[in-house]
Amino acid sequence: MQKRQSQITSNGYRPKNELGFVKKCVPVVCLLVICSLFGSACNKNPVESDEFVSFEWPVSSPEEQGFDPEMFSRALEEAKNRTFIFSLVVVRHGYLVSEYYRWTDYYNRNDPWMVRSMTKSFISALIGIAIEHGYIDSVGQHVLDFFPEYVTPSLDPRKQDMTIEDLLTMKSGLPSDGSADTLLSGQYDFIKDILECPLIDDPGEDFHYSSIGAHLLSGILTKASGMNTRDFADQYLCEPLGISIPYWDADPQGYPYGGSGMRLMPRDMARFGLLYLQNGSIDGRRILSEAWIRASFQDYEGGDWTWGVLEHVGYGYLWWMADMGDYRIFFALGWSGQYILVIPDLDMVIVTTSNFPFEPEESDLRERSILELVKTYILPAVRFDEGHGVR
Repeated sequence: MQKRQSQITSNGYRPKNELGFVKKCVPVVCLLVICSLFGSACNKNPVESDEFVSFEWPVSSPEEQGFDPEMFSRALEEAKNRTFIFSLVVVRHGYLVSEYYRWTDYYNRNDPWMVRSMTKSFISALIGIAIEHGYIDSVGQHVLDFFPEYVTPSLDPRKQDMTIEDLLTMKSGLPSDGSADTLLSGQYDFIKDILECPLIDDPGEDFHYSSIGAHLLSGILTKASGMNTRDFADQYLCEPLGISIPYWDADPQGYPYGGSGMRLMPRDMARFGLLYLQNGSIDGRRILSEAWIRASFQDYEGGDWTWGVLEHVGYGYLWWMADMGDYRIFFALGWSGQYILVIPDLDMVIVTTSNFPFEPEESDLRERSILELVKTYILPAVRFDEGHGVR
């Protein structure tokens, strides 16, 4: 195992504890509150609801969209054999070609699912939209510009240099998930506590996977727009996409949590992936700029990690990227196998959801297993497609 691969799984480059807040810093009653707020492993089951309807995709068959039907059927069987997978949605050339849900009497396409750190990629999109609409000047704007009430003489002066881009690229200097052990002051003002959290690096230096940094972005969106982050998302992202965010947990001050806590339906996750696949436009309507998509999919970490079947793993604006065999893929990832995989060379989006184990090692194994399923069974099922020039 290469050094970088080891860091991904054990030293914070991949999250061991996405909450990033709790561990011997608060009493048990507070742990229960935080667990309920941020949807940790104590909420293992999906949230059922009849109030929400997922995006209605145009449907086509795998064969019509360039899959070998026998090989694709084998891929679906392999997915069913992985009993931790609760949904698999495949979109190609803009068509829904397949969807599978485990326990169909209990969980289906309209049941919201806790997507964990996939929330970060949605926050990234919202930052891009806020810049496009003039609420935020640029990714170079300083974080403390939005929180002057928390600037005190005792604050680490290096925090004056922290930018929005540092938060987007996980280079804020804030501690990694699982190491922010004494963060909460007991006042439950998470933004204040995060800003006062000791830095472990100068802003802009090294990568440390930090959900608390992503939460600052939610606070910035609310401060900059004058709208709650969730209302901003509904107006500028969900309505144009035709999707909904049924649930999004918030901190005690009402800021939707930027690092986790969002519940979505698999078909809606795929719709979000299609937005990025199509460079920010969908159904003739531009939602994100092409420049933002390029910046989001740029590797700011050097691409020298390996992880399971992936090589040259890198990190953009709260999006992961890697080589999977012959293809460069981009993906949003949540704890234990919540995936939106965007594969431009194949004009394809793949979404998976998975149930949540408590153990980080088991979560990592499930994430790797899903990627192995995609590489070994789904990608080889794509055959030559004259209409789109794909092998």
